[in-house]
Amino acid sequence: MPLFGPFQKVYQVKILQFCPRVPYPRQDGGAIAMYNMAKGFHKHGCDLTLLCFNTSKHYISEDNLPESFKNFGQLVTYDIQTDIRKRDAFRNLFTDESFHISRFDHDGFREFLRGFLAGKDFDVVQFDGLQTSVYVDVFRECLPEAKLVLRQHNVEHMIWSRMADHSSYPKKSYLNLLAKRLKAYELEVLQRFDAIVPITDVDAEFFKACGCEEMFTSPTGVDMDLFQPDFQKEEEGSVFHLGSLNWMPNQQGVKWFLEEIWPEIRSRNPELKFYIAGIDVPEDIQSWDGKENIYVLGKVPDAVEFMNSKAVMVVPLKSGSGMRIKVIEGMALGKAIVSTSIGAEGIDVKKGEDLKIADTKEAFVDEVLSLAGSKSDRQKVGASAIQLVSQKYSNYSRIGELLEYYKALKVKG
Repeated sequence: MPLFGPFQKVYQVKILQFCPRVPYPRQDGGAIAMYNMAKGFHKHGCDLTLLCFNTSKHYISEDNLPESFKNFGQLVTYDIQTDIRKRDAFRNLFTDESFHISRFDHDGFREFLRGFLAGKDFDVVQFDGLQTSVYVDVFRECLPEAKLVLRQHNVEHMIWSRMADHSSYPKKSYLNLLAKRLKAYELEVLQRFDAIVPITDVDAEFFKACGCEEMFTSPTGVDMDLFQPDFQKEEEGSVFHLGSLNWMPNQQGVKWFLEEIWPEIRSRNPELKFYIAGIDVPEDIQSWDGKENIYVLGKVPDAVEFMNSKAVMVVPLKSGSGMRIKVIEGMALGKAIVSTSIGAEGIDVKKGEDLKIADTKEAFVDEVLSLAGSKSDRQKVGASAIQLVSQKYSNYSRIGELLEYYKALKVKG
């Protein structure tokens, strides 16, 4: 029997999904989004080729990949060095290039790519993220009949611009420089694709204002079978954050929560506990472990089990763009969530019902304390969240809609 059961091959779309990293393990939003996309293509019977950079930061041996992932389609990886080196970052200051993009620009890969694509044909090449876009001209040269689509997980430059807004000098000046260069590149390269596939309507409106006409919004979905709520395991009086802590917006948000919000929460309810989970915890966050009822766990063995074991989820993002996958997964588990507007951006929620929105310190404190003190309120919010995700964010349904768009795009010629 096939891994995911017998699926009728309705969508005979031949797709090359080009990823800036191998999307496994599923331990951060970017990897989850790309993995779910590949899984959805496979379940719909697509002829899928996964072409992935195997970066130094997220390197994984193919021997350590599960067969379930390898069965999605043909997997091709290319080792690439993308580490941020201070010397290279300093030299970049004296150029006009975006440092975010130039780290992925390798002549050796261009040579490899031309050889790999020789004699092949695809209906659609989906570029996952802006880092892969540097090679759009090579694909255009080698696959003149294919539709080249940029899957925009975020408005990339907006992340850095928002981070600069909440930073102080000299970091503020440096982040503004990065954002300015990234914006210039992003706005230029968008025009070189046949279509843009943003994750949120908010991002789509921005791209439309930039002159992009051919677009299809396709939010990242979740596999509901993998997210079974278990409220019996929920620890009373527990508050938690789950997210990759090598992503600067998450770091910034958690620090704001630790420094500004948690002390006020504790002064009003000293019994509450705050758990921080996620990969690559920086030292300044790790240093809070064991203080003021704060527990810094780092990477947890099972994200679903961890979320099921805690009561109130917090998403204190002050910057970022796109859609937070962990919010959708938390909602699928019926978690009562308190988030900033940016944290919930791009998710079609009814504010106050599916999750709580709080953009000020005072509002955030009040919402956390209210939910932590009322199990019935948490269950009410959680039930609404589950209903929303099951109706609007099923991965299988979302990929099916995208594939219908890809077929129509191909027919347009």
